[in-house]
Amino acid sequence: MSIDDKALWYGYLNSGEKSTPIVLDYELHTGSDETIYLFNFKKGAILEYRRTIVEEKMEELDENEADLTKELKKSYLAAKESFSLPKIIKNIQSIDKGKNNSEDEDLNEIDNFLNIDDEEFLREED
Repeated sequence: MSIDDKALWYGYLNSGEKSTPIVLDYELHTGSDETIYLFNFKKGAILEYRRTIVEEKMEELDENEADLTKELKKSYLAAKESFSLPKIIKNIQSIDKGKNNSEDEDLNEIDNFLNIDDEEFLREED
């Protein structure tokens, strides 16, 4: 799995004892403008954070921290292998990229949930 380095931002989350190096993947969305996914190096996991809290505590790593950047990328890619987005978020991202292969399946799920018969909506009134 290859990720363009331009899609990744490497930084540090300054939060006291919980401070940690972090990775922000610009292609990974939570589905909400209020939250953001960050790879937390100390926890070795991609976690969802409230944007208003963490954005002011994020600091970009500089060129002198190239070794840390390499380790962060390696750890992030390993964590991303086992990370799965909620199904609704996956579908939104697929639609955004024009790759929603499961659209019919999703509509069928909605129809089944709502107990809707397509033919009922296609019949014309006499």
